[in-house]
Amino acid sequence: MIAWFVDNRVAANLLLFGIALGGLLTIGGVPQELLPETDPSTVTIRTAFPGAGAETIEANVLVAMEETLRDV
Repeated sequence: MIAWFVDNRVAANLLLFGIALGGLLTIGGVPQELLPETDPSTVTIRTAFPGAGAETIEANVLVAMEETLRDV
């Protein structure tokens, strides 16, 4: 089937123009917004605790933050 389009240039060009025309006709139905409304489901928080190890940060900072932010 594809070999037929390669050998028949008229059919290949008609297919190309048909696909392009279909795309041009349907592009008007695509909704576009300058600033779409989004509802983020994640929160990113950065903290600094210089000189502390991973276990200390987890025990003293992260656990308390997770408990506090759980209800947000």
